[in-house]
Amino acid sequence: MISLLNTLKKTLSNPSNKNIFTMLIGTSAAQVIPVVASLILTRIYTPEEYGLLAIFISLVTIMGTIVTLRYELAILVPIKEQDAVNITILSIVSSLIISLLIFSILLGFKNEILDALNIKSLGNWLFLVPIATLFMGIYNSLNYLATRVGLFKVISKTRIYQALYSSIAQILLGLMHMGVGGLIIGATLSNIIGNLKIFGKLLDSKKDEIKRFRPRDAYSLAKRYSDYPKYSVPSTIFNNVSLHSMSFIIPTFFSASLLGQYSLSQRIIILPMKVISNSISQVFLNEASMELKKSNTTKNSFISTFKKLVCISLPLYTILFFVVKDLIILAFGETWEPAGEISQMLIILLFFRFIVTPLSNVLNLYEKQKIVLIWQVSLVILTIISAMISIIYALNFKTFLAIYVCTLSIDYVIMFIICLYFSGRQKHNFIEGSY
Repeated sequence: MISLLNTLKKTLSNPSNKNIFTMLIGTSAAQVIPVVASLILTRIYTPEEYGLLAIFISLVTIMGTIVTLRYELAILVPIKEQDAVNITILSIVSSLIISLLIFSILLGFKNEILDALNIKSLGNWLFLVPIATLFMGIYNSLNYLATRVGLFKVISKTRIYQALYSSIAQILLGLMHMGVGGLIIGATLSNIIGNLKIFGKLLDSKKDEIKRFRPRDAYSLAKRYSDYPKYSVPSTIFNNVSLHSMSFIIPTFFSASLLGQYSLSQRIIILPMKVISNSISQVFLNEASMELKKSNTTKNSFISTFKKLVCISLPLYTILFFVVKDLIILAFGETWEPAGEISQMLIILLFFRFIVTPLSNVLNLYEKQKIVLIWQVSLVILTIISAMISIIYALNFKTFLAIYVCTLSIDYVIMFIICLYFSGRQKHNFIEGSY
């Protein structure tokens, strides 16, 4: 026991390991909450209502990650702290303007959008999309600045608050028989809560830089980092379309109930691991950006993070593959058995996604947004091809899912090789060579 504690103490003496451990503890605690809440929620809400929530979340995620014009990715790049704060404010202003534009579009074309997406049951709850989108954009901006500063404990606590308040709201509103509205309000509340704690801490530490903000300086930085909206916005759109396309493919070609099963699978298996992966990604970005400033390369940070990702994911996903189906049936009942089968099939893809997604951020540090864009386009194309094959040959959902998993897994492996190549290169040599 003493030997184990000494080993843990020695491991955590490394700043990188300590930061990852801090993020993992907070993230894991945050994910236990919705998993436990699902034991109650699946008995309050129907698979169809979960399906509508999945569509709402997909819409918010697709728009919420582009309202910033992806300027938040540039927050980690500048050497000067003032520039980082200016970019953060630029990103938040962009979120406000584009969210207002989305709201205006919904005012004029709400019914047409509901008809086009075949989601009439969502009704006026659709108007919560721009609100949730705005607060997601603000949170993403503040989150990157907090990552730059190294406020990993604050980020971890914030995620716990998000999960707790969201789950409590969904349960209480469900007991009040609000239907899908209870799930949607809870999801929106999560985005709002996320900003409160993190904003207070950043306001204390960056008060002077905020006071020195000048619009013309932000405008200059917007032009300096114009490649982010130019290439990262399309890249993000394609990435989110790839990740959330199931929310539109499944109800269109299969059934809304099956989408609800897929949604529970995401809530229990995909989203918790995604958040853990994102936590490691934030630490990696912090370390890689510092290494890049000091030695003009990111190789050490890349290899170190890769090893940690493999050590976490390999045993975990191996165990999950054999037990996840039975666990879901035991926890949620026979009604949700398809969710267990879906989770089991997705595990191979999730393993590669868990490793490659955090490491792919290295290309943003090297300002290789074009490569990321091409990769994201390839993910969408492969998803569409998988769906088209299934439609043409009238394949069942399980066969479609198998094709989807295999093709995208290969694409993730290719992306890993590309990221590994760039991580060992000298950044300025590449940039100079590109002119």
